[in-house]
Amino acid sequence: MLQGLAKVDPKVLYVAAAIFGLVVLYLGAHTSFVGVFVLVTCFVMLVFAGWLAKWVMAKDEGTVDMQEVTFALASLLAQMYLFMLQILDPLVVFCSFACKSGSSLHIPSLLIYDDGCFFPGF
Repeated sequence: MLQGLAKVDPKVLYVAAAIFGLVVLYLGAHTSFVGVFVLVTCFVMLVFAGWLAKWVMAKDEGTVDMQEVTFALASLLAQMYLFMLQILDPLVVFCSFACKSGSSLHIPSLLIYDDGCFFPGF
């Protein structure tokens, strides 16, 4: 599907995106101002992220030493991510089952109230 989009004229995609955005803004304007503000902010941030990604990808990859450091940091971050997943996944599952409506769970220095709010120190 993405290969098919690559063959389409970019101006057509921009016009389609603009029409879609205007329809969403029109619908949002009839519901609430906050919704329109959030949608406009998201669109602006999406455009900024696209510009920033294009700017970063256009830069030089750096020297061989810089690439070695980048590879080392990427592997370290991957290991840290896997470690955090091993810790956080069971914790999230435990808290989701423990936070049924009408119950409260007492953990040392953590109290989960009926509405799901966390108050440390109780």
